Amino acid sequence: MVVYLSVVSFVASIVASVFAGYIAYKNYIEKARIVIYTGGSMTLVSSCKDQLGRIHLDCSIANRGAKLGLINRVVLTIHSPPLDEQIQLPWHSFHRYEGRGEPVFEKDAYLIMLKGKDSVFKRIQFLTEQPIEWKVGNYKFELSAWFNERDINSLPNFQSIFFADLNQKMVRDLSKSNSTTQYFHTSIVY
Repeated sequence: MVVYLSVVSFVASIVASVFAGYIAYKNYIEKARIVIYTGGSMTLVSSCKDQLGRIHLDCSIANRGAKLGLINRVVLTIHSPPLDEQIQLPWHSFHRYEGRGEPVFEKDAYLIMLKGKDSVFKRIQFLTEQPIEWKVGNYKFELSAWFNERDINSLPNFQSIFFADLNQKMVRDLSKSNSTTQYFHTSIVY
């Protein structure tokens, strides 16, 4: 009986040690693991003043690791139908929505620091220097992020792919020449 109890206590102490080591690793040692969650929609922006390609995307950014995470760069790549032409839109600025749902400029895009086990919400505007010629069809969007990277030419640490269908009415509305900036919300699917 004494031998049985000592074996049980020995196994229990090993299990407790392994569990304590796992907890220490998860809470103090594990490197940053950045994840970006997008909402169920994005906003395509049609502006007559400068004709630049703009997209607003709501992003919840989380650090699942224990160490500090520093997001250096975020890029949204559009794969347009039917020829799979690629257009890259780097992050440009952060916005918030007020009143009637129109975005208000908050700040230019900057490095985002996330402590371990922390999260933040950002409404990111992605911008390209050329107008986007929208066509009817199913678009593939690839969200890429670089964190804790000194070399911005390296492969991204995080990638997420989602899709959006643009119908004829939305494409027609996006290509209309208006005197005001217009915002078109479209659903995205993963």
